Amino acid sequence: AYIKVVAAVWWSTILLLKLATFPLIVGSTRMRRKVFANDEDAGGREGAQVKYTDVVIERRRRAHLNDMENIIPFIGLIFIYAISGAGNAGCVTLVSQISLLLELFTLWSTLEQFVNLVELLHGLLD
Repeated sequence: AYIKVVAAVWWSTILLLKLATFPLIVGSTRMRRKVFANDEDAGGREGAQVKYTDVVIERRRRAHLNDMENIIPFIGLIFIYAISGAGNAGCVTLVSQISLLLELFTLWSTLEQFVNLVELLHGLLD
């Protein structure tokens, strides 16, 4: 039972760090692209604009909202599953695989180069 709890704590910590860093990713994207959500944020910055439809920022913002909707309940379920009497190997494997998939989703939604590559490949297949 100890290994399941350690795995639950480890992956919960990784996912919570992901949740904590995502606002920094969205904020730095807004600063780099000079696109802000309101006049107060844009005020005083040369070339800044208030815009709600920037594709890159919206993709990252929606990814963060998706994480908040999915990761927080998942962390609770990790601990319930860990103490439920499930087998060690099954529990650790399932928790680590789902956590890694959540991390891959973040990479997919934040890396512009990866998105551009996917769009290029999609265009080649059409």
